[in-house]
Amino acid sequence: MGQHLHENFNAREEWKAARLTEIEFEEMARALKAVASAHGRSCDDVIDVFARQGLAAALDLLAASDGAGTAAEYYHQRAPSGH
Repeated sequence: MGQHLHENFNAREEWKAARLTEIEFEEMARALKAVASAHGRSCDDVIDVFARQGLAAALDLLAASDGAGTAAEYYHQRAPSGH
């Protein structure tokens, strides 16, 4: 019985960790879309690079055409509201 409870606990913790990772990805994508839209960039291109190559590559893509300030804009978008 103890082993069964342990397995269920592990499965639940793995599910929670996967869900938190998914939420984090969604928040990162939301912030990238906001920055891209503010600069008149295609959100699809930025999100494609983000999904395939990661956050650094997506920020580099934005900075290449819109300047280094886009990374700061991204982190501002990610900041909790009210701060």
